[in-house]
Amino acid sequence: VQRVCVRQMDVAPGKVVYTPVLSETGGFKSDLTVMRLGKDHFRVVTGGAHGMADLKWFKDHLAPMASILDMTTAYTTVGLWGPNARRILHKLTRADISHAAFKFSTCKTLEVGSQLVLASRISYVGDLGWELYVPMEQGQRLWDEIWDAGQEFGITACGMGV
Repeated sequence: VQRVCVRQMDVAPGKVVYTPVLSETGGFKSDLTVMRLGKDHFRVVTGGAHGMADLKWFKDHLAPMASILDMTTAYTTVGLWGPNARRILHKLTRADISHAAFKFSTCKTLEVGSQLVLASRISYVGDLGWELYVPMEQGQRLWDEIWDAGQEFGITACGMGV
């Protein structure tokens, strides 16, 4: 991962790093986030438009004995952002999601509603938020639970893809 990413990837497990990816001549290729899930286990989250190009770039620069598993079609992401994001998520989990317990640029597995979710506290909207990752077949259930929990806060669906 360090061969491709500009930022330092030797961080503690549970840390999320936002980083640019540069070409061999120093030109900008993309920006993405990398979650360190274990000593030798990372999850790279790239934008939809650059996903396959980023995957190829990582594969082209793969270290000996390393491997890449493309999980693009296996997982889905629900973004929960805004001033009431913590209140909505709090209704669905018993985990401590306070700022002190779940700092920005960290990730952890939480029980959310009726399922386990990899939650990444990251935001590109300038407000509090999480990206919530579940297997594709659980995405609708996660969406429905968040939608129901957010009704009292006036939750709004934004940026949905169909």
